[in-house]
Amino acid sequence: MDAGMLARPPLFSADDLLHKYKSPSTAALRRMYPGCDACKAQPEGNAAAHPVPNTSVPSLFVCGAQDPAIMCNRPYALRTREYVSSEYTYVKVECAHDVLTESDSCPAAEVAKVTAAILDHLQQAPTP
Repeated sequence: MDAGMLARPPLFSADDLLHKYKSPSTAALRRMYPGCDACKAQPEGNAAAHPVPNTSVPSLFVCGAQDPAIMCNRPYALRTREYVSSEYTYVKVECAHDVLTESDSCPAAEVAKVTAAILDHLQQAPTP
């Protein structure tokens, strides 16, 4: 049975990422990794062949606000809540991508917030 395909966002060129979206680190990655052959053949992206319904599982979204790749504090990412029909928690911390490791880009206090949020989320989960 053909399960379909996940949605794929547009493939932005390195120039677009640098000049239009002001993201030099992402532009540098695009220059190093230009994208898959299918992505380059259809750079506008594609919709999901069989969209999945909203999740009914309690969800925790931890956002490293300084993450240059995920950009989870942008309006489109903040809409994630619209796809969860159960309990939903959004936690924004002043970190880059690795929100669980204390570093120059993620202070200890922020890692502690993430750890507390995960533990709280797990403690609130229904038991089978």
